[in-house]
Formats: sequence, structure tokens, C-alpha cells
Amino acid sequence: MNSKYVLFPFDAVRPNKRIAIYGAGEIFTSFRKQIKALNYCEIAWVIDKNFTEILEPNSDNKAKDAVRISPLSMPWNEPDYIVIASIAFADEIEQNIMEFKGNLDNVIKVTQCNIIDESFKSAEYWDKRYLSGSNSGCGSYNHLAEFKANIINSFVNENRISSVLEFGCGDGNQLSLSNYPKYIGFDVSSTAINLCMRKFKSDKCKIFKLMSEYSGEKAELVLSLDVIYHLIEDRVYEEYMDRVFSSSSKYIIIYSSNSDLNNGQVSAVASHVKHRKFSNYIKEKFSDWKLDRKIDNQYGYNGNYELTSFSDFYIYVKGQG
Repeated sequence: MNSKYVLFPFDAVRPNKRIAIYGAGEIFTSFRKQIKALNYCEIAWVIDKNFTEILEPNSDNKAKDAVRISPLSMPWNEPDYIVIASIAFADEIEQNIMEFKGNLDNVIKVTQCNIIDESFKSAEYWDKRYLSGSNSGCGSYNHLAEFKANIINSFVNENRISSVLEFGCGDGNQLSLSNYPKYIGFDVSSTAINLCMRKFKSDKCKIFKLMSEYSGEKAELVLSLDVIYHLIEDRVYEEYMDRVFSSSSKYIIIYSSNSDLNNGQVSAVASHVKHRKFSNYIKEKFSDWKLDRKIDNQYGYNGNYELTSFSDFYIYVKGQG
């Protein structure tokens, strides 16, 4: 089984643009799925030397109006971007574009950096990241962190939550904005746990443990914030979800993307991201829980991962009886 796939160059293509994709093979098919899952942009042309017919419509896909067209018939000056959907023949295609267009101003060529290897291990990635001095990411700092804190603190206050448990506490910066009466934070990284223990050493209401040290603790509210789309391995994802839903007595708050794109990314360097349609998984595996409400992100993703986020809030309540 191939554990690699090619990531669409989201970092180079701005959202809501009309693009042409040169190449109609497996990479194009993958690109189309990624674009559809995020409703990211419009594929208006698919350039193929051997094909000139209209692409078969797909009613739920933004690529439905795309036309497969030969380089000779392509209106080269109309697309906002031209993305080369090949790695092996990228240089050859680039030369072909140059012959017809005269320049490569808006041409995006994917490289080896766009190849994502799913064989890496999530836990190792995060521990190495924290050991290197990096933090939990943009979503846990500045206005994105404040947005999350305002939502969760209000929920805790309004529902008189007495205990909170979080799987994926990270470096603790998000937690520093919280107002929880009693808290236990778990993480896969021993470095992150040590950071949190030092940061909150004078706070007796907070306890931190490694995920491997979990021993059946429960809380009224369980949090999963910017974690699910970082769980690359299916087994790790399933075990994580089982733990989240078995450890809450009443409420679960998930803050994550909720895409049906199994191999999606939003950055060419984000090999630690895999979007999942977790709401479908919850319906199938945890039928005694219901989605109470969704809260859209105040800073919805616009292509800038430092200032915006593809995560929204999903609040689940345990059913009665």
C-alpha cells in the first residue's frame, strides 16, 4: 500500500481563484479532491495533450465546469494560476507552457516538498518539535487562542462545569487563557508535559500527565483542541477518539477541521496534518452522543494559516438513557 500522496500547493495558490491544472492523471485526481474538500478554488481548465472533450460533470465538485483542453487550444492568459500536476514530467511541461505562453509568471510547479509520507509517527513529530524549541502552533497564540478561550470559558461558566480534561494540552499557552475550576491535561510529548508542569507549578487545580499514563480519569467536560487533524495514523486516531468519548460524563468540545478529505493538507510543509470527517465517525461509533451545536470560526481560513484557521467548534452532549 502506498503511504504517500501529493499535496496541492495551497501555500502558493490563493483561495477563490480560477486555475488551470496541467496534467490529468492521478495527481490531478488527488488535487481535485483536496480542492473540493476545502471548497478552495475553481478548476476551470485541465490541460491534457491527448484530450479535448468536456470533463464529465460532478454536481458536488467545484471542478464541475472544468474543460479538458489541449495546450494548443488553451487560453493561457485567462487563469489566475496554472498548476503542473506532475513531478516526473514537471520540467518538460514547464518548457511546453513557456512555448505557448511566453513566460512562467503564474505557473506553480509541485516538487518533492509536496509529497507527504503518511508513515511518520505523530507522537515522535510533536516531541521533536517541542524539543527543538517550537511551540504548539499559531492556533494556540494571539487572536486565535483568545477566540478559543472566550468560547470555552463562556461554556464552562454558563454550564457550571466542575471538571475539565484535555487530550492534547501542548505547551500550555492556550491553557494560560483558561478559567477552569479543575483540570487534567494529557499530551503525547513528555517535553510538552514538562513545559506545562513548570508553567503552572503554583496552580494546584491543574494536573499534567502523558497520554500513556491515562488510567481512566473522567471529567464533566472533555476538550480536543486542534488535535484531530494532527493524528496521521488511523490507529492512533481511533484510539484517541475512543478515549475522548469514554472519559467524558456530559460534554465534549472538539475544535478541528471536519473535512471528508482523508489526505488533505493546507500547507506544502504540513506533513503533520491530515483532515478527517470526524462527525461521521462519531455518528457511527458513538451514537449516544449528539451534536448540540457548531460554532463557526471567527477567523475562518483564507489561505493564511498564521492568521486564520480551518477549525470550528463542535459541542457534543451525552444522550439521556
